[in-house]
Amino acid sequence: MARLPDPLAQILIGATFALILFGIVVFQVWNYFNNFNYKDSGRLKAFVASLFVLDFAATIFLLIWLYRVLVTSWADDESLMQIYWTLVTGPVLLGIIGPLVITFFALRIHALITRWWVPGVICVLAFASFAGGIASGVVGGNMSTFADLDNAKAPLGICLVPAAVANIIITGAMSHYLYRRKDKFSLASRTLDTMIQVSIQNGLVTSLLSSAQAILFLCDSGPYYLALSFVMPKVYANMALSALNSRRIVDVKKPEVLAMPSGDYASNAYMPHRTVHETPGVFVNVETTRAHDTDLKDGWGGNLTPSEKEAESPPSSSKDLPVLSEHGCHAQ
Repeated sequence: MARLPDPLAQILIGATFALILFGIVVFQVWNYFNNFNYKDSGRLKAFVASLFVLDFAATIFLLIWLYRVLVTSWADDESLMQIYWTLVTGPVLLGIIGPLVITFFALRIHALITRWWVPGVICVLAFASFAGGIASGVVGGNMSTFADLDNAKAPLGICLVPAAVANIIITGAMSHYLYRRKDKFSLASRTLDTMIQVSIQNGLVTSLLSSAQAILFLCDSGPYYLALSFVMPKVYANMALSALNSRRIVDVKKPEVLAMPSGDYASNAYMPHRTVHETPGVFVNVETTRAHDTDLKDGWGGNLTPSEKEAESPPSSSKDLPVLSEHGCHAQ
């Protein structure tokens, strides 16, 4: 039985995981538009749609490369060791999807802290990763075999290393600033715990994988980092979509957190888009309900006169009971 030469076997394993993750991306996109299609702004929905289109394109190119490896060039080692053009699209799309998601989280961090230097550093790293990804595609287009990958070391390093550093900063910054908000909004502490948990889970996975890819690249042990080039676009897409869809979990666990003052960026960082007709702030709706005591004697056939009924009725038989809700002001 024919055996795939190195590093194709390892790359094939990464491609398998990438296809599994694409299925999760499809579910995440469906879940997002099902829950937030009428709540989020057009720009945010365009961002999600762009992620899906780019990831779908990466999956199509991956399937074309797999068909060539497993069908048309099977058992032909010379042909298998040639770099097919669809393989080059992996680093390019990684250099687009990764910085796109990194910039998205930089804006989330800016909404939390209203300072520019942390998001600014992240955006600079994202731009460097984007430039490295595009340069990798240009250089990779002139290569013919895996032995020529050394010529793409510099642009690939610019693509992978800044992205790994940016993911570490994002994970630490999101967790740190959300944790600091717990003291300010004690009522929303459970919700912020959920946000912190989602940020740590998504950020930690992405940071570990991007760091592992950068380490494999720097170790110069072979082009095994290409296996993660297929996986990382899906990981980035799932990272952003999971953060957006986690707002649904927040709404179920702690719906009153949506009434936090809109002037504070802690709620705006993850809460759904507020329409222009809604007034920001906390709304207290006071309803009044008039409760009447029923004379039991009437129910048993009593024959009290109106004056006797009025004399026996307690002074508190009719009173206004305040009821709090969160949407408007009306009285019942």
